[in-house]
Amino acid sequence: MDTRGETAGARPTRAIGRPGVGAGDLATGPAEIARELGLSRFASVRALQRLRREFAARNHPDRWPPAFQDRANQRMMVANALIDSALKRFGSSIRPSARP
Repeated sequence: MDTRGETAGARPTRAIGRPGVGAGDLATGPAEIARELGLSRFASVRALQRLRREFAARNHPDRWPPAFQDRANQRMMVANALIDSALKRFGSSIRPSARP
């Protein structure tokens, strides 16, 4: 019995959106995103700012088909909140884009 809801012999739908990436790969929970970001590895404001830019380059909602944009938007909001929290530990709450 196929427990994934796919018909016998059908190919998985994992490649929807981007090659090798499906909706299930777009975790929106803070714990999953924190693990994906690997925040514990970063020991400077500059490294966290670079992490934000790199995450946005891969996950920004505009880079996804319409069916995935809501989930990508949730991921961006969670990631930004996690990175903002990490920046506060360094005494910095200013995002690079907010600087004059």
